[in-house]
This record gives sequence, structure tokens and C-alpha cells, in this order.
Amino acid sequence: MKVRSILVNEIAEILVSEFIGENIQIDGLIKLPNIPSVYSNFVSYCLSKEYFPELKSDKRIKALISTKEIYDNIEHKGDITYIMSNKPKEDFLKLHEYLANNTQFYNIYEFEKVIGSNFKQHPSAVIEDGVTIGDNVIVEANVVIYKGTKIGNDCIINANSVIGGTGFEVDYVDNKLRKITHVGGVTIEDNVEIGANTCIDKGLTDGDTIIGANTKIDNLVQIAHHCIIGKNVLICANAQLSGTVIVEDDCYIAPSVNIRNQVTIVKGTKIGMGAVVTKSIQKKGTYIGVPAKEMIKY
Repeated sequence: MKVRSILVNEIAEILVSEFIGENIQIDGLIKLPNIPSVYSNFVSYCLSKEYFPELKSDKRIKALISTKEIYDNIEHKGDITYIMSNKPKEDFLKLHEYLANNTQFYNIYEFEKVIGSNFKQHPSAVIEDGVTIGDNVIVEANVVIYKGTKIGNDCIINANSVIGGTGFEVDYVDNKLRKITHVGGVTIEDNVEIGANTCIDKGLTDGDTIIGANTKIDNLVQIAHHCIIGKNVLICANAQLSGTVIVEDDCYIAPSVNIRNQVTIVKGTKIGMGAVVTKSIQKKGTYIGVPAKEMIKY
């Protein structure tokens, strides 16, 4: 099997399963639809026919792992190949773990690190191969930067931060609870500063965690896998962003804010200190409290 190329019949063989549809070529796995990626032929999974329209809306998803019951109850099945499974999510993760640990499918970061000009690295910092760093970047003491990380120009990574570490995705594979292997990356655009003791996790399967240009992140911040942070965003100390959060441009996240996974925060929004954001925010404003609600000015 070549890197980033597997046929559906090979997937079915790994999962000891059958498939319905064409024996198409797959170049990526995606857990949630519409995650940014450079790849275009994904396999995903479906747990209910109610989720099917959202999955189908991502035209890159060419194959789905689903139960026979779900398949039989889906209308307008579309140009998708279906891989039969009694446990679609567990089989999706089983496939991912097999590819990550037994094949070269995900090995796109096997290159010597690339470092730009005027780079300053503390002797205690660790930078793996498979990392790309631009010009005028400062990496302070005890920083660890894992493979799959891309850092733009004029960035500062403050002491003890970890960039591109494994996120906390824990689930059942082969009836055992385990931490899922992460194989994605992190993209940090130009003129970003990452505070001390901050952790930014890499993507789980396909796509990167992204930090937009001119964003400033304070100390002790946790940004989970597949988050997308826009440009000119300020994130203060102790903020925690769960997986696949989107923070659009020009937002302000105050200290000790918690943001639930798969939440989107619209451009220009301010989140007040200690707020807990449990739902997407689609109207620009200032939000405070638990759960976070718009602050009304009288």
C-alpha cells in the first residue's frame, strides 16, 4: 500500500467486513465533516441516519462505515461506498489505529526539520524532524515541538510549551479503552506568540490545529485537536478550548474561559472571565456566565 492510498476492499479486509458500492481509492480518514484538509477522498462513519445529511454535505467523504440497518434506511444514498459494520465508530478507530501503527499511510512528516533565518532556540528546547519553522522565530527553554508542526515567521514560543502533542481522545478499540493515536499537525501562522506552559494539540486524523496570524496566546492555555483560531485573536491565561472549536477573527477570550467541543464563536466576540461556552455563538457581542449568555446593556 502506497502512502495516502488505500482501496475500499483493503479497508473491508482490515475490518473483516463487506462493502456496497465501488472499490474506490481513499486518501484520508475524517471523524467529523468539513474539517480542513489537503486530501479529498475520505472515509468516515455514520452512527445514525439523522447524521447522514451532514456527512453527505462534505463532498470529500467518499466512503462511510455504517450498519446495514442505517444503510437500508438512508434515502438518496448518493455516490458513496458503504462498509458494513456492527460498531461503525469503533471500526473507524480500529482502521485508523491499524493504518497509524502498521503502515506508511500517514507518514507525510518524514523529513529533516526545516529552519528559517535568524532562528533562536534555547539549548533545552526539543524540535523533532518533520517540523518547518520560518524566519525570526524564538523558541524558549524546555519547549517541545513535535513533528507535523509548521510555524510561520516572527513567532515566539515561550518556555515549557508543547506544540503538536497528542490530544486527549480516548475511546474503545477492540473492546479496550485506549488513547487514540494522533497523526495530524499544527499550523501556526505569522506573528503569533504562544505563552509559557501552553499546550496545542495536533490533529487527530486529517487536518491541522490552526492558529491564525497575529494571534496572541497567554500562559497555561489548552487548545485541543482540530481547533481553528482566527487572526488577531487574544486568548488569556487558563483558557481551555476543547476539540474542533472554531474561534473566528478578532475575538477576545478572557482568563479561565472553557469552550465546549465543536463550538463556533463568531468574529469580533468577547467572552468574559470564567465563562463556560456550551453552544455556538453566532451574534457578535460580549458573553459571560455559566453557561455563557450575552451581556445585555441597559
